[in-house]
Amino acid sequence: MRPSTLESVIREREQKNERIVAWFRAAMIGMFCVLDTLSFTGFLPAYQPAATAESLGIDYLFVAYAVVAVAVARRKAYAPWLKYLTITVDAAFGVTYVIVDATLRTEGEFGVGLLLVLLLVVLNMVRHSPGASLYTAAIGSVIFVVMQGVWQPANLVMYGICFGLILAIGAYVTGSTGEILREANTKALMERYLAPQLVSGLYDAGNSLEPGGEKRVVTVLFSDIRGFTSTAERMSAQELVSLLNAYLEAMTEVVFEHQGTLDKFIGDAVMVFYGAPLAREDDALRAVRTAVDMCTRLKAFNIEQAVHPSMEMGIGVHTGSAIVGNIGSERRLDYTVIGDSVNVSSRVEGLTKHLQCPILITSGTRDAIPDDLSGEHFVIRDIGSFQVMGRRSPVSLFAVEPLSEEDGSAQRETFARALELFRARDFERAGEAFETLPDAQLNALYVRACKDLAASPPDEGWLPAIVMGEK
Repeated sequence: MRPSTLESVIREREQKNERIVAWFRAAMIGMFCVLDTLSFTGFLPAYQPAATAESLGIDYLFVAYAVVAVAVARRKAYAPWLKYLTITVDAAFGVTYVIVDATLRTEGEFGVGLLLVLLLVVLNMVRHSPGASLYTAAIGSVIFVVMQGVWQPANLVMYGICFGLILAIGAYVTGSTGEILREANTKALMERYLAPQLVSGLYDAGNSLEPGGEKRVVTVLFSDIRGFTSTAERMSAQELVSLLNAYLEAMTEVVFEHQGTLDKFIGDAVMVFYGAPLAREDDALRAVRTAVDMCTRLKAFNIEQAVHPSMEMGIGVHTGSAIVGNIGSERRLDYTVIGDSVNVSSRVEGLTKHLQCPILITSGTRDAIPDDLSGEHFVIRDIGSFQVMGRRSPVSLFAVEPLSEEDGSAQRETFARALELFRARDFERAGEAFETLPDAQLNALYVRACKDLAASPPDEGWLPAIVMGEK
């Protein structure tokens, strides 16, 4: 399986850190070698006890090893197993110093052994490798137990506890660094499509970014700008991208305010869904609130950006079953939703232009919303069923209309009565009622349908739906 980007970054960082360790080792040993040389030759009398020929020989041997380690670490073809080799050699040289150079033991075996193991731990923490931490802990334990058990067995337990704590802290710091990176990477990916306030809870709950999916009931929202192509033709590429980015940023803020899941941008279109990864009882209502606020935000956006002519949008919302999950290849995964519910939402969004209704929702969404909307700043009205291209059965639609200072309740009541007559096959009276309403595209469709059906009455199996020639 192809390693993830994070794993690749950690591996590359490990190679860079191995170079840092190599240079640090070379600098440290070089400094000790210079001091021991000056001490051995008598040019540094303050350096006591004086270095011995044995310790000086080890110094030069260690310097040669450090130079080779730097050269190997600088090679592009770095092998991960090399770190285990260098840890072993570092420990071997340290033990050799203690055994060969008697002057080191005058300070006490505990101090020498502890310093040696501490040096191994600190060097390994730079590597950020959990495997190397465990290996260092194993070698350090052997070194410490042997040194203390041979020379100071009475203090073995007390020193062993202190030493164990040091190793545990080193291993924890090294291991937690990788965990911090993985958590940050996962949360950064989740914040691409989720509101930041939801990310921590979902991560703690163990939500995965691995491939896979599940069937859920979701509410899908599709939005699209009306006439954006003509607007784009009047702008330069830079102006167009700037305007589109600002628009998508504004819509994203609205989506996240209602804690929706941002699926994708398709040009100027936005796809959002509710019900995954976190399901709530009011998902459908949140989607409708999002749609209303998106339209409101667009009006303010037109004024802020001095867009002329003003942009308008259409939004389709549908609630139903779909497959939700991380879908894609090993190189790229998207948390998305697929299924018929997505197609229905897209088709409904397309009808908003033909019916001149900015926000349309299906009966699936309406049934998932409480009947009492007294606390909301919008109303929902039944506009009938429509037969759209690509679907066998009609889709029942409802228009969502923001409340305004102008009271449109009388027109809504007239439309509702006319629709009831239409469904009851009383086409003449229904047509007359529709004609009393303002000259809107939706009303005109019903007037034309009533005239056609009155002239050529349908059979008994007729479904009260308007047949749309376009999706």
